[in-house]
Amino acid sequence: MAYIDTVKQWFLRKKKPTQSQFHTLFDYLRWKDEAITMADIAGLVTALVSKVNTNDYEGQLIEVNADYTYTIPAGHLLEKMVVYMGTADKIRISKVSIGNEDVMPELEQNAGWNNPIVLDELAVANTDLFIEGITAGSKICFIKRKIKMI
Repeated sequence: MAYIDTVKQWFLRKKKPTQSQFHTLFDYLRWKDEAITMADIAGLVTALVSKVNTNDYEGQLIEVNADYTYTIPAGHLLEKMVVYMGTADKIRISKVSIGNEDVMPELEQNAGWNNPIVLDELAVANTDLFIEGITAGSKICFIKRKIKMI
């Protein structure tokens, strides 16, 4: 791999880099169309992790086999819900057990893990969410965090 001090020597006055040196130089450069991975940026992951107060976040994985009621504790924001469905089906999330106050329209869920469902439901008081359409062998991960209420 070419390092900057080595490469500079190839371009001194009256010197000509060889074909091999040019190839080495080009292999060393990062081109505009090449993605930069997080691992390639020194200290990035550590810096990002230090920005998150992990004490504020809570994750809860619950095994469910049928329609389910989840209570968002007072002073919490339910940010996301990730569903693992035993079999593919549609689910419906509402605040009233009869389903009159939908939080989300009916959602098609595949068998297995699905993409996170962003809810952003703030509970000033304990708030029940009713999840209908859950199939046997399912799991739900609820991701919430405490909110400072003044």
